[in-house]
Amino acid sequence: MRNTLINNSSKPFKLFLIGFRATGKTSCALLLSERLSWPFIDMDKEIEGEIGTTIQEFVSANGWGAFREIEKRLLKRLLQSSPPLIVSTGGGIVEHIDCIFPVPEDSVFIWLNAGEETIKKRLLKDADGAALRPSLTGKDTIQEVGDVLKKRAPLYKRLATFSINVDNLSVKEAVDIIIQRLNTKQ
Repeated sequence: MRNTLINNSSKPFKLFLIGFRATGKTSCALLLSERLSWPFIDMDKEIEGEIGTTIQEFVSANGWGAFREIEKRLLKRLLQSSPPLIVSTGGGIVEHIDCIFPVPEDSVFIWLNAGEETIKKRLLKDADGAALRPSLTGKDTIQEVGDVLKKRAPLYKRLATFSINVDNLSVKEAVDIIIQRLNTKQ
């Protein structure tokens, strides 16, 4: 994790919630936005608005490479935008780690970390949502979790200002911890 201190500074900043699928990034971002009265952007919804279709349909027609290019352009715009802002990122945002470093001083990356079994259970529980998530590897979205998580975990760790294990936390509990961490020195 990056060695960055956060405190009660009066300077506004941008919060980027990162992590694998089904770790609660969007749910936490929405509640953070409500509690902090900061604007919120869901990168996946923003991209769908830009491309005029679902991510699944776009990836099926154009491939992951084309999607990642659009995602990368949006990420660059958000990194350059003015704070305050809360961003729910896509799980693969760490594949653009090269364009994130050096991390802007006004940007905080919070890794919502969950174990493989938790992610699989959440994906299975959200059958409708899982159907909208295109496979990352060509395997079933549940079967691929372990392989993709193993590849991405070191990248999440490298990018994160701090991490919260959300295996046994409600959205409210995770947000409470985030706000507490943002208000105290790490």
